[in-house]
Amino acid sequence: MSPVSNPTIVFISNTQGVPVPGEHLVHRNDITIDPDNVPLNGGILTKTISLGVDPYLRNRMPYEYKPNTPFLGHGVGVIIRSENAKYQVGQHIHTPDYPFAHYAVFSPDANLRVLKEQGLPWSTYLGVLGLAGQTAWVGYKAFAHAKKGDTIYISTGAGVVGSVICQVAKAEGLRVISSAGSDSKVEFLKELGVDVAFNYKKQDIATVLKENGGVDIYWDNVGGKTLETVMGCMNKWGRIVICGFISEYNLPPSEYHGNQSMLQVLVKNLTISGYVVFDALDKLGDFNFWSEVTTLVKEGKLKVKEQVSNNLEDSMQMLVDCLVGTNDGKGVIVLELKGVEVTWDGYLRYTQSQEGTSGSSNATSTVTETTSQPPETRTDSVPEEKPTLSFQQLSEMIATGNLTDVPFNRLIPEAISDQKPSAPAMPSRRKPWETVDTSRVADEMAARMPDEIANSLAAEIAHKDADRRSETADRTADEMADRVAELARRMADELPGRMADEAEMAGKTAR
Repeated sequence: MSPVSNPTIVFISNTQGVPVPGEHLVHRNDITIDPDNVPLNGGILTKTISLGVDPYLRNRMPYEYKPNTPFLGHGVGVIIRSENAKYQVGQHIHTPDYPFAHYAVFSPDANLRVLKEQGLPWSTYLGVLGLAGQTAWVGYKAFAHAKKGDTIYISTGAGVVGSVICQVAKAEGLRVISSAGSDSKVEFLKELGVDVAFNYKKQDIATVLKENGGVDIYWDNVGGKTLETVMGCMNKWGRIVICGFISEYNLPPSEYHGNQSMLQVLVKNLTISGYVVFDALDKLGDFNFWSEVTTLVKEGKLKVKEQVSNNLEDSMQMLVDCLVGTNDGKGVIVLELKGVEVTWDGYLRYTQSQEGTSGSSNATSTVTETTSQPPETRTDSVPEEKPTLSFQQLSEMIATGNLTDVPFNRLIPEAISDQKPSAPAMPSRRKPWETVDTSRVADEMAARMPDEIANSLAAEIAHKDADRRSETADRTADEMADRVAELARRMADELPGRMADEAEMAGKTAR
C-alpha cells in the first residue's frame, strides 16, 4: 500500500491567552503515512475513531507539548497493525496521549487501555465513561460528603463533569442548583431535573443562592470571582470542592482574582478540597466507577450532551469554544473511515453529517445527547448476520478502506473467528482503570463455595487487600463499622467472665 494522507493537528507554540487556530495550532494535510511499512519497533499502528476536546488541554500546552509535534488528547482508535503480543489487530484502545491525527503509531510502553465492546459508542469513553466522568464521580464520592436534603451548587453544570454531578446528586436526594452561560444550556439542565437552573450572565449568582437558602456543597469548576461570591453564600460546615479554574486558565498570574472571602472559611467552618482526579485515583481508588457508572449509562440514567464533528480541523475551534463558553456540549471528533458507514448504536445516538471531508471547512456538527432507548428497540439498520473474518482479512480491509455496509464499532469485536487473542500481559505500572474490586470478587466466590471455605477465603482476600491498599477508600466507614461490631461482640462474650473474675478477686481481698 502506498503512502496515504494523515491529516494532523500540530502544536506550534503556547500562548498567554486563548489559543488561535492557524497560529498556535495548525491543521496540516501534507503529512503522509504508509500503513503497511511504517516502522512500529515493537509497537502498534491505529486508525483513529474518536477524539475528545476538553478544557484541560489548555493546561497541557505550556508543559507537555513540544513545538511542531502532534497535539495530544484523549482518543480512541482501532489497531490495524501490531508488533506487540499484548495488543491484537481489531482491538480498540484508549489513551490520554492520542495524537490528533487520522493514524497513530504507539511505542511498546505507551499508556494504552484496551476497550471492550459494550454496545456504546466509542466516544462514550472520552466523556461520561472517560476522564470527565471519572472526575465527577470520584470527586463527588470522596469530597462532597453529601447527605440527603443538602443543597449543592454546581457551576458550569451543562458540561460533562457538571451534568454528571447534577444527576448523581439529584439521585441521592440533594437539592440541586446549577448555572450555565446560555439559555440552551439552562434548558438542558432543566431536562436533567435540576431544581434551580439559571443563566449566570443574566442573573446574579449571590442573589439566586441566597434566595434558595444558601449552599451546603459547592462544586467549583470556575474559580476566580465566582468562587469568592459563592463562599459568601455557604452555610455553616459547608464543603467546597475545587475541580477547575477555567476563568483563569488564559490569564497571566498578575491578573488572577484575589479572593476576598477567605474569612468565611473560618467563621463558617468551611472545608475546601482541592481536587486533581489522577492524585485522588492513586490515593483513594475509583469508588467502583467502571461498574456503577457503566450500568447507569447503559440504563439511560446519565445524560450527556455532545457537539460532534467529522472534521479533524474543527477540533481547534472546539477547544476555543469550550474555553470561552460558546460550546454547546462536549466537543467530539468522530472520524469517518473510507468506505465505512459510521453508524453508532446504543444509548448515545449520533446522526452524523455526510457533508464535507476531513480538512474541509464546510463540515456540520450535530448536538447529541443520551437517550434511554434500549438496544432491542433500535431503529437503525444493523445486519442480522454477523461477518466472519480472519485477522489478516480484517487488517487488509481496514487498511484499504474496503469495509462497507457494517457499523464499524459492531464489526470489529464480532469479526474474529479463526484466531483468539491471548490475554494481554499485566503492565508494570498500575493505571487508574486497573483497580480491582476485591470485595465484589469475594462476594461472588462466597456464593459458590461452602460457608467455611468462603469465609476463610474472603477474610484472606480482605487481609491482603488491606495490606496492599492501606490508604485507599476500601478502609473507610464500612470497614470501621465491621471492626466496631466485632469488638462489640468480643466484649459481649468476654465481659461477663471478666466481671465475675474481678468480683471474686474483690471478695478474696475483702476477706
